[in-house]
Amino acid sequence: MSLYYFTQKHLTKTKNSAIAAAAYRSGESLYSERDLESKFYGQREVDPETFIKAPPHAPEWVYKREKLWNKVEEVEQIKNARIAKELIIALPVEIDEKQQRELIEKFVDNHCVAKGMVADVAIHRDKKHNPHAHVLLTVRPFNEDGSWGYKKKRIPKLIDGKEQYNEKGKKITVSVPVNDWYDKKTLLNWRSAYADIVNDYYKANGLDHRVSEKSYVDQGLDKQPKIRISWKEYQIENEAKLKAQNDNKKYKPITDRAKQNQRIDNYNKLVDSINNTKKSLSDYRVKYENSLLQDLNSIRKKEFDFTEDQWKDIKSVARRVGGFVDYEKALKAHEYNLKWGTSLQVKLSKVAIEKNVLETANKDYATNPKKVLLYGFNPSTFKEKELPLKEEKLNKQLNDLNKKISLCTKQSAITDNVLKMQEQIVTKEFNFLFPDVKINDKPDTVLLKAMQSYVNDFRKHGTLNEDEVNKQFLFLSNNTLLRETSRVVDQLSENKRELYITNVSKDKNKNRYAESIKSKETSERYKYLVKYQHAMSQLNEHEKHKQELDKLATSQILKIYPHEKEQSIQELSYDTKRFILNQYIASVRNGTDIQSINNLDNKYRDLNKGDEKETKQIYKESSNKSKGEGENIHVGKDEKKNDDLEKDRLKNKKKIKGRGDLTHD
Repeated sequence: MSLYYFTQKHLTKTKNSAIAAAAYRSGESLYSERDLESKFYGQREVDPETFIKAPPHAPEWVYKREKLWNKVEEVEQIKNARIAKELIIALPVEIDEKQQRELIEKFVDNHCVAKGMVADVAIHRDKKHNPHAHVLLTVRPFNEDGSWGYKKKRIPKLIDGKEQYNEKGKKITVSVPVNDWYDKKTLLNWRSAYADIVNDYYKANGLDHRVSEKSYVDQGLDKQPKIRISWKEYQIENEAKLKAQNDNKKYKPITDRAKQNQRIDNYNKLVDSINNTKKSLSDYRVKYENSLLQDLNSIRKKEFDFTEDQWKDIKSVARRVGGFVDYEKALKAHEYNLKWGTSLQVKLSKVAIEKNVLETANKDYATNPKKVLLYGFNPSTFKEKELPLKEEKLNKQLNDLNKKISLCTKQSAITDNVLKMQEQIVTKEFNFLFPDVKINDKPDTVLLKAMQSYVNDFRKHGTLNEDEVNKQFLFLSNNTLLRETSRVVDQLSENKRELYITNVSKDKNKNRYAESIKSKETSERYKYLVKYQHAMSQLNEHEKHKQELDKLATSQILKIYPHEKEQSIQELSYDTKRFILNQYIASVRNGTDIQSINNLDNKYRDLNKGDEKETKQIYKESSNKSKGEGENIHVGKDEKKNDDLEKDRLKNKKKIKGRGDLTHD
């Protein structure tokens, strides 16, 4: 009997080619105007049966496969736009090929073309036991005149049935899809409709078979779904079947998932047998209940006596992660909270920078009102209007941030508490399932995540691969230094990323501020100045952190190379140290010899000869921080004469001579 299979995929312009997809599924050679090349994937053993269906108002060229999908890629201008939807549908093996085509045509006509889609269908029959259809669908509708329509439209924003307006009195609108092609409900309806069509064909052919789009649970059946095996596993099992057939032996599964599927198949056959003889399944379910899983699930209740407050904390985290809380979910909530706290501190520092800019502007205004032009303010309205508005806005932001920081602090205490509880739980659960696995030291994050992974795998598949677990934990437990080094490298890489991004932000806003001085455009000047000053402040923090991490990297290298002199390690560059640590990680994981410091230093120099100038340029500002504030934009007394911005300001000073000086002496 056929198995029900109906799945949907989306093709995007960033990751996919509509021409390539159509060429592969149709078995034809198609020319891509976007890639300027023909797409062809070889002759199939069995030629696909292909056809195109379209609504009556679609233009004639849609029936030409190559032109259709080139037009699709042409009309979608956005880089990551969706260019097609694909349905992969299993066809029933119990009916002939003519009926299979009729069946898929009926579904496509009634449920895709009727909605205005063009459907490019390819039926594959390479394997007799697995006939299936690939249906490529257009995702942009056609207008009645045959031109492309819009995917979205704008409608008034409604709150409690009332249209909303902005401060200028303009109506607020929101963008919504013009149709239901991407609704989840549409997909569910399609799945249900296809099951009905297949069952109609079974009935018309006098077959006592039925399929359903619903899971066994939703159908009220005690049967279990099989596990999907990979292509590699499929090949292994196929070879084993052929070998057993040639040797006149009974086939036995080789891979773990195939073995599990055999057990599931045997279980389902027993269920069918019991259902056919109309026996109650209650005794059978009790007999075949997985007692190990029951015992595992009872650990939380029996082994841990949580207080009412602890249960409240667990429920709070459960709401945030969307369901059952285990160690991985608790860790995810904990890490999210850390990122939230960091982002709030960054915003807080930006408010402090902006306050400082306003204070400096106010002082400059007291000495010469026209100096506030450098900040993007109007001297005639600065004191009475612009300054109070900015201060009011900053105070509001500060109050909001303080409330969020307070909430973040409370959430941190909750997530920390839940994470500690989950560490204890997963350790107990893992030790229960794998009592013979030895862990040489106190479990860290890496070990705990591995523990949770194996516990979850058992809950999902009901299998215990003790040999694999023993090997994995023997490797992890014996490589504490590897795990420490990995954590250090992660910190070094993140710091390098932060320095680069902040440097880019600093340069971008510095240039924009300088351009606003040249062009006398004041509307965005204040924003660029604040962003620049904030980037400089962040660079200082990242540079301090870099110096701390440099010491940490030195300490970690000395653990790996205990006979090296500390001074010689300290003299290595920051990036060289990161390279050495990365090479150590690769050597341990690949089982190769660990290279000497001198060899790695020379190797790094050889690899980066071409990038040396670029690297120096990227980190020029951050590496020179100890020498002073040379890159900072100042509208104060210590601004340097040779700074590019200073030159621009001196030019402007000459232009407005006679109207007052805008710069400090």
